[in-house]
Amino acid sequence: MSSLIKLLISLLLAGLALLALSVLPGAGVAPSDSIDPPQCELVVLFSPLNLLTVFTLTICGALIYFQAPSWIGKICGLLVATFVSWAPLVFGLLLVAAINIFFSTPETGTALYNYSLSLIPAGSFALTFALSGLAFWYANRWINPGGRGLAPTPSDSLG
Repeated sequence: MSSLIKLLISLLLAGLALLALSVLPGAGVAPSDSIDPPQCELVVLFSPLNLLTVFTLTICGALIYFQAPSWIGKICGLLVATFVSWAPLVFGLLLVAAINIFFSTPETGTALYNYSLSLIPAGSFALTFALSGLAFWYANRWINPGGRGLAPTPSDSLG
């Protein structure tokens, strides 16, 4: 199986994991009766699908990392593997930016929200990215001591 096909399969599995993550079965908005007036709160329940999704993303990111011949591909593999930690960061930043740009700035002339709450996941992402990068780097060195990655080279097919 060629390395391009393996890379495409890894990206496909990562896409399916992202799709499964986007339709979490335990997430929903439920009214809270204990607060007067009633307000809605987000309730997230544990589901084995969440673990399967994170596991699939991590495995796909590892496969992309191990098969990548360049550092750009390795960083893409790390970003796939750490999607769960950087997605809240990007979502929060985009949400606050959209509210400020499209709603509050045209009406009031100034931004309504600051970005401090959106940056809370940044520390978690930095730690996860660094630890995953070290783990993948050591695993790649252990699996392939030659250091050229798992992707086949033209010299492999010569004989």
